[in-house]
Amino acid sequence: MLSPRRAFVRLPLRLQLLGLVAGAVALSLVVSMLSALVLDWGLHKEQATHTLETAARSAATAASAAVAFNDATAAAEALRILATQREIVAAAVYRLDGDRLATQGDVSLPPARAGPSGEHGPEFSPLHTTTHLLRPIVFEDSTLGWVYLHADLAEFRARYLQKTALTVLASLAGLGLALWLGMRLIERIIRPVRGLADLAHRVRDEGNYSLRAEAAEAGGGANEVAELVAGINAMLAEIEQRNWELGENRRELEQRVAERTLELDQANASLWLQKRGAEEANQAKSRFLAAASHDLRQPMHALSLLVSALDDTLRAHCEADQRWAETRRLTGLIESSVRNMGNLLNDLLDLSRLDAGVIVPYPVCVSVDDILGRLNARFLPLTLERGLRLRLVPGHVEVETDPVLLDRILANLIDNAIRYTDRGGILVGTRRRAGGGARIEVVDSGIGIPEAMLERIFEEYFQLGNPERGREKGQGLGLNIVKRLADLLGCRISVRSRPGHGTRFSLELPPCASAAPAPARGEHAAEPAPLPARDGLVLLVEDDEAIAQAMRALFAQWGVELITATGLPEAIRAIDATGQLPALVLSDYRLPGGRDGIEVVASLRARYGDDLQAMLITGETGEGAMRAITAAGLTVLHKPLPPAKLRALLAHVLK
Repeated sequence: MLSPRRAFVRLPLRLQLLGLVAGAVALSLVVSMLSALVLDWGLHKEQATHTLETAARSAATAASAAVAFNDATAAAEALRILATQREIVAAAVYRLDGDRLATQGDVSLPPARAGPSGEHGPEFSPLHTTTHLLRPIVFEDSTLGWVYLHADLAEFRARYLQKTALTVLASLAGLGLALWLGMRLIERIIRPVRGLADLAHRVRDEGNYSLRAEAAEAGGGANEVAELVAGINAMLAEIEQRNWELGENRRELEQRVAERTLELDQANASLWLQKRGAEEANQAKSRFLAAASHDLRQPMHALSLLVSALDDTLRAHCEADQRWAETRRLTGLIESSVRNMGNLLNDLLDLSRLDAGVIVPYPVCVSVDDILGRLNARFLPLTLERGLRLRLVPGHVEVETDPVLLDRILANLIDNAIRYTDRGGILVGTRRRAGGGARIEVVDSGIGIPEAMLERIFEEYFQLGNPERGREKGQGLGLNIVKRLADLLGCRISVRSRPGHGTRFSLELPPCASAAPAPARGEHAAEPAPLPARDGLVLLVEDDEAIAQAMRALFAQWGVELITATGLPEAIRAIDATGQLPALVLSDYRLPGGRDGIEVVASLRARYGDDLQAMLITGETGEGAMRAITAAGLTVLHKPLPPAKLRALLAHVLK
């Protein structure tokens, strides 16, 4: 049974089909009826006109002699031949001058006079009830007078209207029959369509493609609707078959997906194990690099100090005996080799850490002036030794960067500038950028770089002006490390140079995202204690006995009093035993007992005053150690430390 909603939806289709059939039939019947009426009217009009024209000619012929002789009686006798025609109710004969000669029937109807100007034929229309005509009486091409006829069209009109009514009734009957037949035809079409629509709704609502349309709904027999029902059933059967095949394919696909998922899980587990192994190997490599950075630098540092002490001893012997001159020359070569080996070791360890991907930047808001201050303390003695000027111009600007990596970049640029500058000096300046941040420039007055080589200076092992690979100019790794660290920080580095006039390196840094810069040094709760006058005493905190002995021998050669300690308690006892504060504290970063040099310096400053000068000497290059040292605001000296650099630093501090 149809629901009201579906019946409402389908009703317009039935009405549309019925309207289409009724409209077509009605239009056809109206056209046919109008054609029949027009044709029938024409026939009736033609018949009536012929009748009246014939009667007029007969009357004119009969009355021609009477008109010629002006005989009224004969004219009246001639008009009596019209008495047998019931439609003619009045007739009259007129002389040539227009006077009426005789009449027949109703004498009030004919006009009193008639002439050529009044000649006319009968006029017919469905609305006219009477008509009249006036015709000349002609004899041998001469007009003798006029005959007038007045006809009653009632009977004629009645016959026409009766026929018209019969035609209309026949048309209406045809229309009714057509509508009845149309309804039967529409119902035969709509019933199977309605059944198909119900079937479609059931299939859609139930999702059951096994349903079929009844063949009886097509009205039986072989027709288009039956073919439609058969086609729908065939389509449903095909869909049912396809659904079954899809279900089978889906089950097979789900099984394959489950198998592939299991394989993928196993592969992921294997990859996870491989990744874990790679991470462990990477961590092991990082630990190895950290250990190598410290353990290899320790003996190199001790060797450098011992060679320098030996050189000072040999210098004293050479002044008394020239036989020691060759031995001192060899010692100088050993010292140069040790220094070059230390520089190469530093570069190779940095490069290996970059290749291993263990260097991770930790950007903070940092003051550029603080970093420049530490660089000034580190490189000023070396530039003074070479007779160069080092000027670091503060810019009072903060940037968002990793201070440890920025310190390493600038240190490599300054060291590179010192190596390739024979006279003049090095300028390190900071400028604020228009869009925020800062531009740090390292400018030297050295030999310069040819324009064709500007893109190659950042390649590994590439050097200018050193075809013989002189070891005193490094191994060509410094600028490569600078470029890779700058890329790691996301900073843009550029270079401009004029051969013979110098080189300018520029490093662009972003502005701080936070408001306050990172602290330059740790805060201490204790109030600064009074500091006695300094007389050149230096405290060395070092747990490696070989390095301690080498430092004692070296400082003895330089005439500087050195006291040593292996940790904080020994350092406090040594200072208290001397009764004076050291002018400088040199401490190793890694110390026994779980302490480090930062804690030792902080404890000594808390005990003896915050203005106690201190520096750290370390073989560590890891980000954690460098970041901790930077946060503490301490200057770091990397092992192996060239004795000449240490001596120049002492001369600057103790002056």
